Amino acid sequence: MAEQPVTDYHFIDALPNPSQGENAHALLYEIVDCLRLLIEQGQPSRIDLGALPIGEEDYELLRNNLGEGPIQAEVADDGYVLVMETGIGGVWWLQELSDEEELVAEYLEVNLLPEALQVPPELIIDGRDALQARLFQLGLGERKRKNDDGPPTATAGS
Repeated sequence: MAEQPVTDYHFIDALPNPSQGENAHALLYEIVDCLRLLIEQGQPSRIDLGALPIGEEDYELLRNNLGEGPIQAEVADDGYVLVMETGIGGVWWLQELSDEEELVAEYLEVNLLPEALQVPPELIIDGRDALQARLFQLGLGERKRKNDDGPPTATAGS
């Protein structure tokens, strides 16, 4: 199944100003809806935490209810992105940081794998071509296709 790009950005309207963690409860219900979209339609979603009126109590409730998963990654690209799997499968917590390590954006992504960790198909094609060129430079040439004589082998200077 081909991964769909995140096109469904969730903006939650009418949340009260930060207080007592009520907004975290609304966000948790929204995450359930996002998971439903991912399961039923293969549609990933993103919730921009910086665009919402959430306070420290909300963050604490979110962290406590989502938990932590085993995957954490740092992606360097014009600053960097910290990717943290939550304890809820398919829910990822991402923080974009500037080169000065200032928080630029923070969001929850509901996806099989966050976009920040996905390699675009054109880069995969470029990588294949670059590796093939290296094989030629090493004199390994093209690989023979498997035939009746056994497994595929490499030939020099084809």
